[in-house]
Formats: sequence, structure tokens, C-alpha cells
Amino acid sequence: MNRLASKDMDIISMLHTDRAAGFRMLFDAYYMPLCLYSLQFTDDFDATEDIVQSFFVHFWKTRRDLLVGTQLYPYLFTAIRNNTLTYLKKTGGISRMPEEMLW
Repeated sequence: MNRLASKDMDIISMLHTDRAAGFRMLFDAYYMPLCLYSLQFTDDFDATEDIVQSFFVHFWKTRRDLLVGTQLYPYLFTAIRNNTLTYLKKTGGISRMPEEMLW
């Protein structure tokens, strides 16, 4: 098992046993990587922080209904990509996106 998968399993386990501590682990591990990923699309760090923070708020509010599985990484980065693209569509920034980022 690779280090990333092991970390994800630890976070998922903690989310089930101590939700607040698990969320803190999740936030600490992924907040900045998710911001940097979203920033590749937006070139606006303030917008990026809003996107990622809104995602974490939504994640916390709907945590009981989420079916993430055992790997957080793909789920988180897909969610941030989708949220960022939605933001760009709403703000008109989607037209400047390279085609390969819209897959």
C-alpha cells in the first residue's frame, strides 16, 4: 500500500471514530494541495481559497451521506476540479481554459 492510500485510510478511519479530529486531519493534509490544484484553473488565489473552503464546508455538512470509499485523493481532486469549473462558468472564465483541462 502506498503512503498516500495509507494516509487516506487513516483519515477515513478517523472521520468514523472522531469526526472533528478526522476533519482536521483531512483539512491539514489536503487544503493547500487542493488550493494549488484549483489555482491552475483560476489564476486567482482568493477565488481558489473560496472554492476549496466552500467544498470543505459542504463536505462537513454532508459527511454522513458521502460515499468516498477508501481513497480520498481522487474524490477530493475531482470535486475541486468540478467546483472550479462551475465557478469559471459562472464568472465567464471558462472560455480561456485550455481544452485538455476541460476533460
